[in-house]
Amino acid sequence: MELVAETNDWPFGYNCTKSLSDVPQAGDVALGAIIVAGLFISYLFQIIEIIYRRSSKGISCFFLLLGTLNAFCLFDNSIVYQFDVIACCPEWDGSDCQKQLLKLYQLGLQFSSLVFIYGLFLVFFPKRDESNAAEWRRSCISAGVCFAAVSIFASIHAIIATQEGVQSSMLSHYADVLGYFGVGFVLCQFVPQIYKTIKEKSAGSFSIPMLIIQTPGSFIFMYFLATGHNPEVTSWLPILITGILQTILLSSCIFFAIRDRRARKAQDLERKPLLEEVEVKATPMN
Repeated sequence: MELVAETNDWPFGYNCTKSLSDVPQAGDVALGAIIVAGLFISYLFQIIEIIYRRSSKGISCFFLLLGTLNAFCLFDNSIVYQFDVIACCPEWDGSDCQKQLLKLYQLGLQFSSLVFIYGLFLVFFPKRDESNAAEWRRSCISAGVCFAAVSIFASIHAIIATQEGVQSSMLSHYADVLGYFGVGFVLCQFVPQIYKTIKEKSAGSFSIPMLIIQTPGSFIFMYFLATGHNPEVTSWLPILITGILQTILLSSCIFFAIRDRRARKAQDLERKPLLEEVEVKATPMN
């Protein structure tokens, strides 16, 4: 691998030669690309599910709130710990740069997809009446809290980076705090959705195909983060916890989906003799 520029005047004081030595191998790059594609397809299933049903019934606003905040914390955490890669990219060959930025692409895609799904959740919220007025109010409040929290976190990052520098220990400590917040958010993230699914005894508009893709993908993603450039436990631990909780939620959704399908088949079998009897009575006598 060759550097585009031979100079000691590296951006922000980073040693770009040292950072370049950590470029992922071909297998890791392929795995990272598969994860990006899997994330995109899985979230696409959820987007299609909401639009097709024209309803977000069954999806918990608190699940989206905690999931979006978790995704942002992981994304911002990785920006701090991979800023040397971002800064050195102009000094490297384009392919080397893209290989090292795969983790950021994954986390950025996750965050932006959840923001978009959050928007669809509000747009296609079930018809508002007295029965769900409180839930609609909670959904609007949670969206406001999410926007405010992301704005505050991003502002703190910008202030520390500007005042103390991008390599300051304070910024590293802040990234660790974000990672711990991410762990806290992900520990709670799936609890509201699991509760809502069990309470309503239905997955509703929550996409089972999305979970089928993401659940094993979380464990693969965790491995990729833990073995990638400059790995930090605060980056991959939330993903491991996510995979475990996704397994619980997926099991619940599949259980209720199978139960509902069997119930519909039983109803069809009960209705069929009645329809045949009506048809016989309606047939004129010769």
